[in-house]
Amino acid sequence: MERDESRFVYEIEIELSNDREVEMDIDAKTGEIINVEWDD
Repeated sequence: MERDESRFVYEIEIELSNDREVEMDIDAKTGEIINVEWDD
């Protein structure tokens, strides 16, 4: 967990079976997905 501006954020990395990866930033208090990045 990191602090981003004025909120705490979970940074999640998920590796998929097809060699793709997704990175998500999630607000720790509200559960709101803030950012999603796909890597090929």
